[in-house]
Amino acid sequence: LPALILTIVFMIVPMVNAIYLSFTSSTALSVGFNSKFVFLDNYKYMFQDKDFLQALFNTLKLMLVIPAVTIFLSLVFAFILTQGQLKEKSFYRTVFFFPSIVSMTVVGIVWSFVFNPTRGILNHMLDLFHLSTWKHAWLGEGKTALWCIGAALVWQAIGYYMVMHVASIDGISQEVYEAASIDGATGVQKFFKITIPLLRRSIGTTYILPVCDFCPVLQYLVPVLEKRDKPMDGQALRHKLCKAAASVVSGFVAVKAEVHGLDVRTVREKVQQGFFSHAAQRQIALLLPVLFEQAEER
Repeated sequence: LPALILTIVFMIVPMVNAIYLSFTSSTALSVGFNSKFVFLDNYKYMFQDKDFLQALFNTLKLMLVIPAVTIFLSLVFAFILTQGQLKEKSFYRTVFFFPSIVSMTVVGIVWSFVFNPTRGILNHMLDLFHLSTWKHAWLGEGKTALWCIGAALVWQAIGYYMVMHVASIDGISQEVYEAASIDGATGVQKFFKITIPLLRRSIGTTYILPVCDFCPVLQYLVPVLEKRDKPMDGQALRHKLCKAAASVVSGFVAVKAEVHGLDVRTVREKVQQGFFSHAAQRQIALLLPVLFEQAEER
């Protein structure tokens, strides 16, 4: 009963409230403040927004590919560690599992060095093997940036699911593998004809977990990635990120403007007069060009 009460209070009620708010004019910074019931207007606007559709498409692509690749590679490593003749099994388990306990911030920093177009190890290795034509600005091109993010996510998650599959494979009787070896089965045949069929239920369960784990991460990554033939320069990427952040700050500005009868274009003057708090002034000053651009688009 206590668990049910906590679930209702902290999960079901907020979810129902969020669904209700999606049919009103409330924003993240003006919940319940002069909100009006707009029915499906928010959803119509959302599905007419090119940035949202691009983000949705990117998310679906990663959700289809990343979990499958993660589970397959974790199965391969788990099979090698359990059935391979390795003396350092405990060491490799630790090494493979270590990335899963590292924060996403650290993972992002590490892989940003790997994919750095001028000093990154990836482009350096391509030069070393005389494959300079394969070099890219990996995180600056739309056709490669999405999959670079996917590679980092897979690297971070493989060890966690590998440990789960190691436990599942340990539950399979060794007599099955011994009988297969006597019949002349290779390691690949054991993997595809014994391990995967016997772990079908376990694989189905573990497949759902990365899908659920990656969804909160992808909402911060994919909105700024677009399909581009040319690299996005630093100024364009900064403008894109500022435009995303402005959607939140503009809600704050709109509330202040509505309360005090201001037009959005008078915000610059009010910032100089100290109308907003110091923290808000710094944020609005950075985002004013984008806010005015959004006002013109409306």
